[in-house]
Amino acid sequence: MKNSFLKLLSILFFLLIVPFSPQASQGESLEYRLKAAFIYRITDFIDWPVDAFVDKSSPLTISVIGRSPFFEGLNSLKEEKLKNRKLILRSSQKIDEQTKSSHIIVVGALQEYRLEKILDSLKNSHALIIGENQGFCQKGGILNLVIKKGKIRFEINLKKAKKSGLKVSSRVLRMAKIIE
Repeated sequence: MKNSFLKLLSILFFLLIVPFSPQASQGESLEYRLKAAFIYRITDFIDWPVDAFVDKSSPLTISVIGRSPFFEGLNSLKEEKLKNRKLILRSSQKIDEQTKSSHIIVVGALQEYRLEKILDSLKNSHALIIGENQGFCQKGGILNLVIKKGKIRFEINLKKAKKSGLKVSSRVLRMAKIIE
């Protein structure tokens, strides 16, 4: 566990100190690779409800809603295991039953125009719902990756995480901005 915590600290330290320009396409690529790495690492510190998986060998599913650079960043992880589970990565334009049953749902910035509708349709989900829009957690998202002064920061809606049955490690909470 100590080794996992050190890994989390190192990736978070890297994310918090590495500045980049999200306007440039190369910067955007770096931004989404870093965000994908963050998502990969933080899953070690989040526990899903027992009934979120059929059994111990069930895969962990990530759905990316809409066209988003997030998909390419996460695609680089498709051969990795998350929480000792095979990773399945999906992209979907709509919120269907397959999306609702995902363990992690990523809502990219380009979906801001329909964000409230998306979050409303996921309100009973056990998924870790991740976004990158201003006010994402206040609107019902669980984890928001934001850029502050050229660095990646994160916010967590702890009340929504608990309502979804997710348990977030206190180690992560100490580094997050908690949104109620």
